[in-house]
Amino acid sequence: MGEFQQTVSAKNGTVIVSIVCIFFQAKSIVEVGKDDLRGVATTHYTVTLDVAEMYRSSGAVVDEQKLAELVKQMNGGVVTEDVWIGSDQYVRKLVMTTPTAVGDVHVQIEFFDFGVPVDATVPADSDTVDLTTTLLGK
Repeated sequence: MGEFQQTVSAKNGTVIVSIVCIFFQAKSIVEVGKDDLRGVATTHYTVTLDVAEMYRSSGAVVDEQKLAELVKQMNGGVVTEDVWIGSDQYVRKLVMTTPTAVGDVHVQIEFFDFGVPVDATVPADSDTVDLTTTLLGK
């Protein structure tokens, strides 16, 4: 994990994207290879996470019974994710599949155009949904 940790904390010891924080709790990190994403050289890593340990170490666990239920619904709570870190030390891509009570949820996110001004409008509550309940099958 040493090279990975050095890569994501290279800018004055600050992790660039908070998503990366969870990788420091990884059961394993394997360098898969090099890729080019949107013209940026990247290193692709596969990360295996223990969800229960990740939540416990972050101090986010309020109810162990609810955590145990979540882990059970996630087929044991071990999740594998792929992350691409650019030569500029930014997270460039994240791919994860999470088992849930209603089936696997596959998420793929690409990060680009760093430093570009953004004009966004917050959606109305009626245009949003809390997936927590749906994903836990309740």
